[in-house]
Amino acid sequence: MTVEMGYVSEDGSVVAALRRETRAQHERLEEELDLLSPLLDRGRYTRVLLAFAHVYGPVEAQMAGGLGTELVRQLDWVNRAKTAWLESDLEALGINPPLRSHTQAAVDVSTPERALGVLYVMEGATLGAQVIKPHLLTTIHLEEDVTRFFDSYGEHVGRMWGTMRTVLRERIVTETQRGIALDGAKSMFLALSAGFRRGHAVSAKEVGV
Repeated sequence: MTVEMGYVSEDGSVVAALRRETRAQHERLEEELDLLSPLLDRGRYTRVLLAFAHVYGPVEAQMAGGLGTELVRQLDWVNRAKTAWLESDLEALGINPPLRSHTQAAVDVSTPERALGVLYVMEGATLGAQVIKPHLLTTIHLEEDVTRFFDSYGEHVGRMWGTMRTVLRERIVTETQRGIALDGAKSMFLALSAGFRRGHAVSAKEVGV
């Protein structure tokens, strides 16, 4: 199979194709984070936030440049950036968030296609958050002020995801573009997995668990 084959779903939806082709990476990340576990505790939750902050920060700092002016406007990118939400949650938990810097992002977002593939993963997480947040509140009794990231867009989640789907359908149309977007999406899932595994050990002392 070549890089340009296999990314179009039966109904021609690039979103369905991305979901199908990244299923393995998505499921692996979910298993590693284990946020819906009945044994979830504050320490693990904090380590997840730290891992996401380390990955999201540099990626979001470079996202606008990869998307380009028109996509930034169409996606309302300024209202999609999530690093500040992660920082707010970490600070409320008493943890110093990672310093923002000009560090190279863990994934390549230098072209619109790759940026959209990465953003597909980040925006898809806002849908999963609708299930995760109630679990966080009831299982480990977290306060509302430490779940800003998982609150995401609140009542506007559906509208924001609808815009993302529209942009993907309009901008990712050729087999080559689909292949590049898929590479971006897979790389983001892998970066988040690697970030959590790397931070799981080193952050234990920092979060006091």
